[in-house]
Amino acid sequence: MCTNFRWLLLAATLLCVGCGGSDRPRGAAASGGESTERAVDFSGRLAAAQGINDLDMRDEALVEVAQAAAEEGAGAAVRQALEDISSLDQRNEIAAEVALKLAGAGQETEAVAIASMINDLDERNDVLARIAKGEGE
Repeated sequence: MCTNFRWLLLAATLLCVGCGGSDRPRGAAASGGESTERAVDFSGRLAAAQGINDLDMRDEALVEVAQAAAEEGAGAAVRQALEDISSLDQRNEIAAEVALKLAGAGQETEAVAIASMINDLDERNDVLARIAKGEGE
């Protein structure tokens, strides 16, 4: 029964990932390079991912949420998803990826906040330097 419930949660999460698109165009950064949060709500997807008991499955779902939230410029959801990833190496890797994605979208302030979550000092410095140089993805 518990295994069936886990698969149901995973299926619901994957369905949300696949249906998370929107017809509206992605917003541009506010003037002056400041970040602007978009109106996409990731609370349901975060709750679904957080409800997964298997650590590997939960981390995988949280990575997907963090990446999708970064695509939409939802920095708060990115931060929450990253904070809940149990694997430190995976958290560092995804934080670097989404920080550069946010920087490339003109959300440098949010990108710096996400990059500051990286625990590996060399990796953090590299990502912050890339953001400073305007090398976002």
